[in-house]
Amino acid sequence: MAESDAAMAATIDVLSDMFGPVTETQGTRHPTRVTLYRRSSSYQSAIRRVGAGAFEENLAFTDYGRRQSHVALQPPCRQEVIRATGLPLLTKRQIAHEVAHLWCDRRWPKDYRAAPRWLREGLATWASEAAMRKLGVVDAAENDPFLASRMVMAQRVCDELGAVAPPSRAHDPFAAVDRRTSYALDWAWCRWRLDVVRSGGHASLRNVSMDDLIAFLCRDAAVSMGQFVTYVRSFRPAWDQLARSLECRGDTWIQFAFPGADAIAWRRRGPAHAAYRIEGALGFHSEGDKRAKLLFARDAAGCLAVVFERGKGLAIHRFNERSGAWVELARSDEPIGSRCDFEAHITRDRVRLVAAGRTRCEARVSDLRISGPWGVSVEAGGAVEWRRLRVVADRD
Repeated sequence: MAESDAAMAATIDVLSDMFGPVTETQGTRHPTRVTLYRRSSSYQSAIRRVGAGAFEENLAFTDYGRRQSHVALQPPCRQEVIRATGLPLLTKRQIAHEVAHLWCDRRWPKDYRAAPRWLREGLATWASEAAMRKLGVVDAAENDPFLASRMVMAQRVCDELGAVAPPSRAHDPFAAVDRRTSYALDWAWCRWRLDVVRSGGHASLRNVSMDDLIAFLCRDAAVSMGQFVTYVRSFRPAWDQLARSLECRGDTWIQFAFPGADAIAWRRRGPAHAAYRIEGALGFHSEGDKRAKLLFARDAAGCLAVVFERGKGLAIHRFNERSGAWVELARSDEPIGSRCDFEAHITRDRVRLVAAGRTRCEARVSDLRISGPWGVSVEAGGAVEWRRLRVVADRD
């Protein structure tokens, strides 16, 4: 697939630009290969065959001995969705991450596998971000739901970082947290140090040895943890993605959900208006995609949502955080098709839903914190397209 090849090539380019191209002795070169599996079950079978069953749930694994990476389509989606949207960005990121592992193992053949975990994962994740930038599918990290969410994870543990020793060859201060937060910190550390090189603030790392690379990444260790915390706190993430995966392509947002869990992405800041409307369009990509939600007015007690049900209708629901239950407040049974243009008019005591230029339903509410964050969600296993979503001051 051309998109996966492009992700591989971009990863090799950004790593070669930073560290110099890989040079190998003639006659000793082995091919490197990435196998992309459309079904998670096919990936898991392949992983078991090479004796790496522990990586089944990761949906990606690099076999250094065979110089081969295995990547499952992430999130899984129907063929008609791939034809309409292309390869999910999360899959491209994972391909880039695994190719980075392969490239680094060739670049430092005696040392990379013995390098600290934080360096290996941080470097691969940094390379994945840089490759996506090179491809033009990611711009500012703060506005990318995936990277912004990593920033949020790193910021949540900032207060704990100042009391621990910084990373070194023998010490991994990020391994003690959960896996996703650990990856976020690995990435943030390597990004912090390598951005100094990219900005011209440090001599080139081309042809650097692994010992010298570790020394550079850990330089000024006595004060660097405090500086790192300052760097992490400087992030201004626009998104907090609770469940993957959302990708922003200009004014079009593609949202995929893994089986078993709805995808949920929240904007970090809520509207500043006394009354407002959220307007845009929703498109379902296949007959199998049935339900999506526009979320808003989030606070500690819960949130509200406009529920779009393909082939059925529209509803306004309220979520109770304490009970974990959704309650329907209003409903329109007039069916919607594969596309729905909508406006949700929101005030402190009322939500009015307009679709195709007509009011479909409205609900009276109380104690609504309308300044709370808003977001988007799609049902488990689904894929939808949100277009031209925007928040506008309203007099409704």
